[in-house]
Amino acid sequence: MEEKKCVGSHAEHICTLAQQNEFEDIKKLANNPNFMCSNCGRVANDDKNLCSPFSFKQISPGISLE
Repeated sequence: MEEKKCVGSHAEHICTLAQQNEFEDIKKLANNPNFMCSNCGRVANDDKNLCSPFSFKQISPGISLE
């Protein structure tokens, strides 16, 4: 899958928080995930916490995102 351009404030993204070892914050932001990043595969409750988010509602079992 092609990496997509980051959207929103990168400082709020889970990938940045992981680099800063902010794992307690990440646990709160990903305790009921509804979105996945198409760049890194991380999940989050809110799309604003991912670089290239897509909603779980956008995919069906067996559907490729490529």
